[in-house]
Amino acid sequence: MIDEIKSFTDKISENSLLLFAVFAAGVVLLLTGAAGGINFNKLSMPIVEFSLKITVVIVGVSLIITTVCLLFFGNRKADKDCQNLKLKIKEIEENIYATNKAVQQIIKEKYKEMTLCTQEDINQQKNDDAAFCMLRKLLNSESKIHKPEIIEAFSSASLAARYQIFGAIKQYREDMVHKLLERHETEEIKIKANISCLVAPLEVLVEIEQNSKNSQCTHEIFINLAYAYKDSRHPLWDRALKFIDLAIKDRDSRNIDRRFYVNYEINRILCNIFLKNYNFIDNDFEWIWSFNDGRDHVMTVPPVLFPDFYDWMANNKMNNITEWLRQHPDKQDEWFKMFSLDQFKEKIRRNL
Repeated sequence: MIDEIKSFTDKISENSLLLFAVFAAGVVLLLTGAAGGINFNKLSMPIVEFSLKITVVIVGVSLIITTVCLLFFGNRKADKDCQNLKLKIKEIEENIYATNKAVQQIIKEKYKEMTLCTQEDINQQKNDDAAFCMLRKLLNSESKIHKPEIIEAFSSASLAARYQIFGAIKQYREDMVHKLLERHETEEIKIKANISCLVAPLEVLVEIEQNSKNSQCTHEIFINLAYAYKDSRHPLWDRALKFIDLAIKDRDSRNIDRRFYVNYEINRILCNIFLKNYNFIDNDFEWIWSFNDGRDHVMTVPPVLFPDFYDWMANNKMNNITEWLRQHPDKQDEWFKMFSLDQFKEKIRRNL
């Protein structure tokens, strides 16, 4: 559009100069012819002199008339061009105004969206903080919190916050297990009471994830809840077995190598021992005993975490025990010292 305006003004300038030159020439010729400014003395025929004067006047008048006509029609065309130019300028102004308005609307909407997002983030952060505060209360064995309060706090937390909460619970349980392994008799009750505090938050996390459209329940959540049932002050063996089964099912559905999680089967054996489900034990035990790492693992698990497990082995798997001890003579003294099987020690030693 700027180029069109420049071209239009250039044309007006050029045409104006040309018309001025033509008009000036016509006036000069008219005045010359009328005043007799040309010397016709040398011409012998008066008619020729008159004809020339008349011709000069006619040419001058013609140039003047032509100039006037050109100015008249040229002005009309110029007016039309000006009108068109004004319309185009107006159209440009309207487009600029519409564009500015659209840009302002977009900026306004984006600002509103950012404001809403910021407010949502602030609210979500408050919910996450409330969930972490609830977790700290739950890990205090002296706190008495009802389950609906836990559900309200955890369900409002973000997925990332729930992962962090689960990670904290898992780490806390592992720390308690280490304390249990190094326990003094007077501390065992307190440690198991601390583990009991993990049951409620783990139950809520499992419940939330199972009811979620995009469930993130994995074998790790199931197995930690099972361990909390098993290692708490008042073990719930049937519930522990239920969630061990769920953990094993989820683990196997993901094509994960079972050997990396052999503790799942060992804990299932322990639950079945306490529940007297002896018919379900052999399959797990035979699978564990089928590879070297499994045999080493089952023979070195801490008795404090697997009460009565070795009593059951001594009664039912004596050959397996003696077989492993024969294959690991360097570990026999340590094994007899670590595991208190007084009623079976001599029998095992004789079998060796």
